[in-house]
Amino acid sequence: MIVGAYAAMPTSLLTEDRVRGFIGAGGGREDYRGVKIQVPAGADVETRAAMIRRLAAMC
Repeated sequence: MIVGAYAAMPTSLLTEDRVRGFIGAGGGREDYRGVKIQVPAGADVETRAAMIRRLAAMC
C-alpha cells in the first residue's frame, strides 16, 4: 500500500515475501526484529505512521 501523493514514486524492494523470508531465516532465534526504513522527506505524520504500520503487519 502506498499512501497519498507518494503513489507515483517507486515502491520498496522490501516486499512482504522478502520480510517474511528474512524473519523465517532467523528461525525464531533472533534477539529482536528491526528494520530501517526511509520515509519521503515531505511525508506527513499520517503517511509516516501508515508506512510503519504496514511493515509492522508483516512481522
